[in-house]
Amino acid sequence: MAHPMMAKAVKGIVAIRMLHDGNEYVYADDAASRMYYAFYHACWAFLQCQDTPVPFDENPDYEGEPNSYAHNKLEGKLLAFPAFASVVGADWRQTLSAALRIRIQADYRPDPVASFKVERIAGKVDHAVNGLAGHLKG
Repeated sequence: MAHPMMAKAVKGIVAIRMLHDGNEYVYADDAASRMYYAFYHACWAFLQCQDTPVPFDENPDYEGEPNSYAHNKLEGKLLAFPAFASVVGADWRQTLSAALRIRIQADYRPDPVASFKVERIAGKVDHAVNGLAGHLKG
């Protein structure tokens, strides 16, 4: 059975595809947000599926057990695992950074994300998520 966060990541990829119509993302803000979170959830699953799961980040504003990774610390955690790059591709850091950047624009800025920005990295995120899904199954 797939890790629950990996299943969520794969569903996110399906949602991104549904937000594409013809030659563009007609809902580019929604696609940008889902794209980042699909990648984030796949990374989350990867870190939790290690022989010794990577501890979650403490959040002083959250009461209860930590249950997530800080977005600004995710890259550093993944760098500790050379196998990660071999599964998702050598340029994963740029892809993660670009996905986060347009997710922030989509979710917090008044100007919409241009469809071409989503298009530019959607395939890389799709490849990374599906690669991680296959890696964690095997």
